[in-house]
Amino acid sequence: MRILLVGGDPSGESLLKGRLSGEGNVVEGADIGRLRAETLETHDLDVVIIDASSRDESWLEAVRDLRHQDATLPVVFLSLRDSTEDRVRGLDAGADDYVVKPLEYAELDARLRALLRRIARAQERSMG
Repeated sequence: MRILLVGGDPSGESLLKGRLSGEGNVVEGADIGRLRAETLETHDLDVVIIDASSRDESWLEAVRDLRHQDATLPVVFLSLRDSTEDRVRGLDAGADDYVVKPLEYAELDARLRALLRRIARAQERSMG
């Protein structure tokens, strides 16, 4: 799986990147500003994971911008914010899933696989 990992604190990002890479994924890191400027068409990505833990709301803007660039690329938010309001805001902004920290890596892996299965099925249906 090709993953773009966006934002988060550097030590947490490094740990998550190592964990995801260890599972055989290709993981590239980016910050929120780069995601907004990124032309996603130049990357062959399967999923974007956004660490939405920061107190500013740049992550909401980032996923809205991403949706304007690519409406179908799966986006998963990771966040310490666990209120129903925060989860609803993230999903309404365009995320496909919202995972509350602390992470259970096995659950995150399973959610990523489930997202990709749904997309593969939808693509199969649209092709024939």
